[in-house]
Amino acid sequence: MDASPTGLFAFTRDAAGRAAHDLFRGFFGWRMLLLMFGPRAAGSATFQYGNSVFLLPLQTAFGVNRGQISLVFSIAGLVTNATSPISGYLIDRLGPRRVLAVSMAMMASGFLLLSAAQTFAVVYVAYAVLIGLSSSNLTFSSSNALMNNWFERRKALAMSALQVGSGLGILVIVPLIAWAIRAGSWRLGAIIAAAFILVLTSPAVLFGRNTPEEMGLEPDGIAKARPKRDAGVRPAQPGVDLATAMRSPRLWLLALAIACFAAASTTFQVQLVPIVVDRGMSQSTGALLIGVLALGSIPVVVTAGWAGDRFGRLRTAAVLVAITGMGSVVLNLGSGLAWAVLAVLLIATSQSLYPLAWASLGEIFGRRAYGTIRGTIMGIQVLGATGMPALAGYMFDWTGGYTLALWIVTGLAATSSVVMLLTPSRAIYDAAR
Repeated sequence: MDASPTGLFAFTRDAAGRAAHDLFRGFFGWRMLLLMFGPRAAGSATFQYGNSVFLLPLQTAFGVNRGQISLVFSIAGLVTNATSPISGYLIDRLGPRRVLAVSMAMMASGFLLLSAAQTFAVVYVAYAVLIGLSSSNLTFSSSNALMNNWFERRKALAMSALQVGSGLGILVIVPLIAWAIRAGSWRLGAIIAAAFILVLTSPAVLFGRNTPEEMGLEPDGIAKARPKRDAGVRPAQPGVDLATAMRSPRLWLLALAIACFAAASTTFQVQLVPIVVDRGMSQSTGALLIGVLALGSIPVVVTAGWAGDRFGRLRTAAVLVAITGMGSVVLNLGSGLAWAVLAVLLIATSQSLYPLAWASLGEIFGRRAYGTIRGTIMGIQVLGATGMPALAGYMFDWTGGYTLALWIVTGLAATSSVVMLLTPSRAIYDAAR
């Protein structure tokens, strides 16, 4: 392929044309991707980066310190990651759509309970029980399992394109929640969050399909030579089981890399607005910078998906997580709005990391137990993804700033990058294919 800007533009144009042809002329996988934009957008905006706009108002309303309120979101993340192996098993056993439907109801109920909270204990219940148990299933687990089922050759592109839904949700929904909090209260913001979850997720629950086999197809839209199977019969899927995967060093290397970048990225998700406020800017500016991050992430994730399929998914992720670490350095050393904008544009690359990692997981271990294996890795990463955001909040209380926390985040990003480069990405189930 021509590597010049003109050649890249021509490739992107042709790829978009092929995708549009597939979308409107038959391949249901692209329509599944569009359907899953809804839950991805709602979950990313209301929980991932929505945490950041709720943090300071909740701290003020309930009279707690920064560490205590940060711990709420960390406990929710702990519940999410600790129960991910069970969620993954249920996705493999029952199908992603059923898990998505239950998660939609639970997460919306959690935000409605939050809107009515009169004590800090109720805030903990809303986040740690209802939202914590459902947020990852709604936002990531179900949609990633579906994309892994529907795509093979363009797996990373599909998962990365799906992440555009996150960017659009953060870009549109987070500012609306922030506006509702300023104009009314955080209670109104929580109600709006619940409404977005229900409205945007329902079409995916109603019209999605778990596997291409349900429609007489194979991944990438290839028609089956044999008659269509009954929808209730689950055909054997290529890949390995959890026990085989856990005997492979690749699973543990992937888990370490994901744990490190999850610790870094979740710190920004929870603490970005407070960090900006600590730098002398307003909460409104912080919410605006989240929008800048979301907007900047959209071209990055699509390009990252194409690059991952072409040059290697883990290699591409290693480069991008290193750039995320550079963003942490800029945020730590720079001052003023211009430096903050540069920092969040660099940090926007973090939005592409999970799609590449989960596409690599499917590439290495296949479809057979993808949800269970992915859930196991989510459980392994629990300490990094949940401990660092709370630790950053307590470091603020202890030191009066975020400097030390941001240096730790930089080190975590560097570690993740190195481990990804060391992880082989070749499938371990070639003989089973």
